[in-house]
Amino acid sequence: MSRLDPRTDDRSRGFSFPETLLVVSVIGLAVAASVPLINEQVRSARVRAIADEFALSLRAVRMIAVSTRQDSVLAVDLAQNCFEYTDLGGKTRRFPLPIGARIASTTDASITFRPNGSVLGGTQSVVFEALRREVLVETWTFDVNTIGIPSVTHLTVP
Repeated sequence: MSRLDPRTDDRSRGFSFPETLLVVSVIGLAVAASVPLINEQVRSARVRAIADEFALSLRAVRMIAVSTRQDSVLAVDLAQNCFEYTDLGGKTRRFPLPIGARIASTTDASITFRPNGSVLGGTQSVVFEALRREVLVETWTFDVNTIGIPSVTHLTVP
């Protein structure tokens, strides 16, 4: 065999143990640094999802009131940090807020939609807050006007 044959060349044996160890440690550091970022993104996605669910629930409760021609109520429970309503099938739908989110305030403990789609008692407002390490980072303000049309304002705190 020739001295230039790659099967006999000493440099073609692969990676040495220190080289492999270095690559594995760099990958490990990258993974360790990204885990907190991924956890924060998951938490943030859960909070956004419950805010979207609340907006959807407002529309659903209004639709239930109009279609059944009866008052329909979305109850907001500050103490339990959740909201709930009864769907068309008579089943109670309860939505607890995830860790890191809270219902900060509400105009009234319940939002009652009338058969014509309007809101009993005038304009209603509910505020959700997202916290990171006990520091306010985002707020969602849900306003329902007297004719029952919901709107959402989302603010990110710098």
